[in-house]
Amino acid sequence: MRKENFGETSIVASLFINEDLGVIAEEGPISYSTKQTYYLGSTGVSIKPQIVASDEEIIPSTIAGGSAILSPILSPMEAQSSTRDKAISYAVEIGDTISQIAAKFGISVSSILWENNLTAYSLIRPGDTLTILPTSGITHKVLKGETLSKIAAKYDIELEKIVEFNKLASAADITPGETLIIPGGKKIYAQPAATVRKSYTAPTNKPAITSVSGSGKMVWPSACRHISQYYGWRHSGLDIACPHGTGIYAANSGRVITALGGWNGGYGNYVIIDHGSGVQTLYGHLSVIYVSKGESIGRGQIIGAEGSTGRSTGPHLHFEVRSGGSRLNPLYYIK
Repeated sequence: MRKENFGETSIVASLFINEDLGVIAEEGPISYSTKQTYYLGSTGVSIKPQIVASDEEIIPSTIAGGSAILSPILSPMEAQSSTRDKAISYAVEIGDTISQIAAKFGISVSSILWENNLTAYSLIRPGDTLTILPTSGITHKVLKGETLSKIAAKYDIELEKIVEFNKLASAADITPGETLIIPGGKKIYAQPAATVRKSYTAPTNKPAITSVSGSGKMVWPSACRHISQYYGWRHSGLDIACPHGTGIYAANSGRVITALGGWNGGYGNYVIIDHGSGVQTLYGHLSVIYVSKGESIGRGQIIGAEGSTGRSTGPHLHFEVRSGGSRLNPLYYIK
């Protein structure tokens, strides 16, 4: 057998070629006649459904060429990024999106957002200058009295990785004011002290409506505002329809208490964020999950991508607001 034909009849190759995924109906599919473009990309994120355990971008698949599996080909810019150990400045060009820039340099979207104080709603324009780290992660400015062990514990990163990446002589080789690159680090958000108060008395057949304070009214959790199904009888949330792969955002700051893939009672791949004082939000039918259980989340941070997993036939976000064990009308909370 010639080495260039190796794998033509392999089981792995057949898995790539003969993929057959099915869905179970919940609602009718929604069609779109025009292409929508967002600053994160044509849909904000990749449309290939994969579950990841962190906020990293979707891991690119290997490329199937015939029946052989080939490694992805790195561009010159990606190859250069793999050897860098310092941050660089990048001038935004016409047509650039955050996700395209992240792909050019082989780092995550979140790393670019964090380092440049951007959110999922921020706009970039040609001529803007972005700081691009050499790896996915975050920077940390050393404070007076801080030790490297405290910094490593803060970001839950091995101390040795920080020493190695920053080419430090030892763990003691840091000075106040110095900026370190934390490879694999994530931005840490302070959890808000949310409170719940009753705003008016609801009809007896519905739970009391509450409003949430803390970091302000919740933000809209999707790039689209097309509501395909409202909260009401036999429907515990709000369905917001968008093209498959559209970014989904945290409605408020908090901590992830659930991030699961699978059927999950019809929710499909879903995330639940706890905002404190018993207030929670749920995001269902995701194609991709970017966050993991226990992670601190900021208001407006991208947490996944819209999909049609679980009991669904069309891409949409099922969004719920919960308080005190009751599911409430999300339209009273999001703006």
